[in-house]
Amino acid sequence: MRVSARFFDGSSLEAKDIHVVFSGGRVDLFDTQDVCFSDYTNDDFILRYADKYGDRIDLGVVGEKDIRIIFEATGIRSLVGGFLPQVEGAVHGDDWKAATIVSAGLVGIILVLGILVWQLERIVPALVPDDTARNFGAGLADGYVELLGGRCSSGAGEEALQKMVARLTKNNTELDLRVQVVNHELSNAFAMPGGQVVLFDGLIQEASSAEEVAGVLAHEIGHEKYKHAMRGITRSIGIDIFGSIFAGSEVTEISKQLIILGHSRSMETEADQIAIKILQSAEISPIPLAGFFDRVSEAESNVVDIDLAKVASFFSTHPESHVRAETMRNAGGTTVRPVLSKAEWQAMKSMCDTSKPR
Repeated sequence: MRVSARFFDGSSLEAKDIHVVFSGGRVDLFDTQDVCFSDYTNDDFILRYADKYGDRIDLGVVGEKDIRIIFEATGIRSLVGGFLPQVEGAVHGDDWKAATIVSAGLVGIILVLGILVWQLERIVPALVPDDTARNFGAGLADGYVELLGGRCSSGAGEEALQKMVARLTKNNTELDLRVQVVNHELSNAFAMPGGQVVLFDGLIQEASSAEEVAGVLAHEIGHEKYKHAMRGITRSIGIDIFGSIFAGSEVTEISKQLIILGHSRSMETEADQIAIKILQSAEISPIPLAGFFDRVSEAESNVVDIDLAKVASFFSTHPESHVRAETMRNAGGTTVRPVLSKAEWQAMKSMCDTSKPR
């Protein structure tokens, strides 16, 4: 008899789909490629769990505390009982129940600590003096720029960049931004604490217009207005602290990733909304930024055929790109005028051209 089941090896929370073949006094386990990876005798099995309807049974293996094989089908207990009489008897031990209780307790503790971290990340950034945040962020940004390929700073290109920054911040005079372009092919940008923003040359090269780059920069300004970078650093430190309490726990690692993922998506949405307001105030259309998200969305849908490194940061932490593109298109019309002249835009695109003198 051949029956489908799920197999837990005890080293992972992820179950494997398998097929179990009962033949005489033997029981063989096959993976989805129909390769036998374990074989036992009938006497090797014990009943760990059985529901009252007989539609699910969990089998353990004598001497293998962590292995569990789960069968779910109508009348499965009686069916398997024809080969393994012991499954019709009493459930062996209560270690699985105890493990479930302990796991639930750990999850509860982690959730409570997670809530504390959530609140901490909102309090700490507000308490950090602006000068401290700026110096701290500048050190981080400069370190990343040096690591990733160095700063691009040609005279005409730098002037064009600063003209773009001034346009975006003219109605946000409280912002003290320092924007750098790093000589790297990645199509991305990031913000550090204290108004430190880094644009990648790859983003500038792939952009269809200066307005598209301005849109991405407005998004990073949104991160700065909400102090997302400092909040993220605070959250990461807090999660690492309570994660170390349960070092080695897979439940902790999964919870940690879920907390980071949820917060990051919320932050991206907040930054998008600020970007729309900044662009409209600066008389720049949000529609070119939609084009940027369209390219990211296309890359996501063809991930097998592209360089993962170029879009990896968007996959795990950002909202769906096609939704963000539609948000920008539906932002509403406004009076628009060019961000840069054609010559200024070309100068900005040539900032990292090492064949030209700096």
